[in-house]
Amino acid sequence: MSLKTHTQEWFDFVISNFKTHEFPEDPIKYSDPHALICLQNLRIDIGSPISPSLAPGGLARFDGSKKSCHYVDLEQDEPKYSTAFDLFFKADPAYVLFTILHNNSFRGIGIYFDTHNNKGKKQVMFHVDTRIKRATWCRIDGKYFYVRSNNNTLKKIFKLLG
Repeated sequence: MSLKTHTQEWFDFVISNFKTHEFPEDPIKYSDPHALICLQNLRIDIGSPISPSLAPGGLARFDGSKKSCHYVDLEQDEPKYSTAFDLFFKADPAYVLFTILHNNSFRGIGIYFDTHNNKGKKQVMFHVDTRIKRATWCRIDGKYFYVRSNNNTLKKIFKLLG
């Protein structure tokens, strides 16, 4: 059976742990199919529910930096789809980070310690994307810290993850 990507049938068959209404923007229309498959595989690896952030732009952004992995432009000759997701996990955040790193599908990993989940409760949020060059960062009280540019960042992350 061959399924055309960017269809509801493909999404329901391949991305079986998620429903389109769980995303702030339409994943069928705006997500890169490979990134969606990576998300599905991460869900299997994690072994517990993942909730995409419902904040506008948590999947796709149509303005701002064109370099953002969330940025979408379907008007180009070669359309640019989002390769990023902002996610909340039921699993322990330290386990989530370990699993994302072990999974190796997502090379962009952001850990946001200053966010609230879809129900308004304070919770760590993870940004993941399928960029080519690895990048890891965290945000604490609105301030960004990058692992590659600051050796203390990894220590901060592990301390906050407990």
